[in-house]
Amino acid sequence: MQTSNKISGQPDSMIYWSYLYNRRMIIREIIQNPQALNSSTDDQNLIKSSKIHQVRCCHCSRKWGPYSPNYTTTSCFIRHFQKHHPTLPSTEEKEKHYLGAMGVMKRKRTSEVTDVTPWTLSGGARAPGQSFDYHVFRKLLVCFIVNTNSSFNITMSQSFRDLLVYCHPNAKAVSGQTLARDLHQMYREMLPAVKIHLFNHTNKGGRINLTLDAWTSSNRIAYLGITGHWMDSDYVLQNIVLAFSRLHGSHTGENLANTVYDTLLLYSIEQSLGCITMANASVNDKLCKQLEQKLCSNRQGWKRKDGQVRCMPHVLNLAAQRILAVLKAEATIPEEVLAEAEGPGIARMEDLRGLESTNGIAVSPALRKARQIISKIQASNILGEALERECHAIRLIPLRPLLDMRVRYVF
Repeated sequence: MQTSNKISGQPDSMIYWSYLYNRRMIIREIIQNPQALNSSTDDQNLIKSSKIHQVRCCHCSRKWGPYSPNYTTTSCFIRHFQKHHPTLPSTEEKEKHYLGAMGVMKRKRTSEVTDVTPWTLSGGARAPGQSFDYHVFRKLLVCFIVNTNSSFNITMSQSFRDLLVYCHPNAKAVSGQTLARDLHQMYREMLPAVKIHLFNHTNKGGRINLTLDAWTSSNRIAYLGITGHWMDSDYVLQNIVLAFSRLHGSHTGENLANTVYDTLLLYSIEQSLGCITMANASVNDKLCKQLEQKLCSNRQGWKRKDGQVRCMPHVLNLAAQRILAVLKAEATIPEEVLAEAEGPGIARMEDLRGLESTNGIAVSPALRKARQIISKIQASNILGEALERECHAIRLIPLRPLLDMRVRYVF
């Protein structure tokens, strides 16, 4: 059974009978005839032909035409789908076979196009210039993985592949290695725009402030992250990631300083460096000394005493630890012991008391009792739920109690 599909803007008699039109796999667009535009004749035949047609594939960039409005042949379109889109049914008979193999029941056909199949574009045919582009799809897929902090291997999941095929048959899964290459290619393509963005600020006398931190991932790979910050001409804070560099060798001040200096040279902001905010680790002091020597040797004039800013949360953490030390109530239990699950609690209270008494520091009884209670609550779901009920009873927002530790500070 054939169905009809009207072309927008055409008379009611202008109807095209085609399975491909009906499924929105191709679309017929009206374009202006340039010969009619350049003519001043009153010939009615030329006026009627002033609008000619162009046929476009909705699954790639292929176009046919220009055609007369009376041109209705679809064999060339069917051959195109058979050759370039073999996973799509090019005829209604093939569609029935595909749907039967997939176990999909078609809805009863009406006067309007209501069939919903994996190869029917959502909402009808796309606008001109919005046909499926495989390269754009790969870029969007990389952005999805980066923004959701997902693994590249997610694309190898069969359920994820089924989702892609259902959304669009040409949206084929991409391997993790290919996505990694695409990510590096996107970085190389975006790097010039970032450099121009920074130049527009520094060229007016502005400075770029940095924050940086180094850490080792769970798979024992060390990284140094560097971000840039500045206020634009409208006093809006701008933030940008400048580097996410892998570190090789020891985390010495010289090694870190070389990475930071190379980043400054990459973006040509070595002469516009403002302040650098970092943690209070002694290696960061050495980093700033080495960086000062490199910049001063090249006459950039950055001074450590003016440009090094210490991390405020870390400063507060050190101050709190010092206060507890003066009160002889600082946390002396190693973090790995507190995180160790043993028996009904994170650690046996006898072990905790033994650790607190070995160094000869008199722990404040109140803080010691509080730590014991918190340890018990963390180890018991029943106690945790009881704490939540008590908080709700007095209209407080229930929070998870944490043990104080020397190595912990929260940004």
